[in-house]
Amino acid sequence: MNTTTDLADLPAADRAFAVMARQGLRASEALDYVESARLAAGRQRAVAAMLEPARRPGWLLAPAGAALAVALLIAVLPSRLAVTPGLPAVPHVNANEVAALEWAADEAGPEFYRDLEFYQWLEQHGKLESLPEPNA
Repeated sequence: MNTTTDLADLPAADRAFAVMARQGLRASEALDYVESARLAAGRQRAVAAMLEPARRPGWLLAPAGAALAVALLIAVLPSRLAVTPGLPAVPHVNANEVAALEWAADEAGPEFYRDLEFYQWLEQHGKLESLPEPNA
């Protein structure tokens, strides 16, 4: 877009205002020595800050390390105190062994479970009430 043709289409008063506005805007684009020096210094500081590795003082990590040490001590110490050196460790018992122990220790006894079909037949025919309680 050609600015001279644009200004030629304007009335004389508007053309004078447009020329004055253009000159003012162009003058504001140019920086004086102080402003350009300040911008250059700011740019150098920003680039130096980006290139410099982040430095954290070591003493800031000390509270985190102390908290971690206390947490580990709290977690480990009770388990160490609970183990009595003279007693053997409890062996692991699976579910089948527990079920077998419960079956053997049942009040009715293993004989009751061996004859379970017989007791069911008695119950169906109404004769179970006349029998005494097993192992009673």
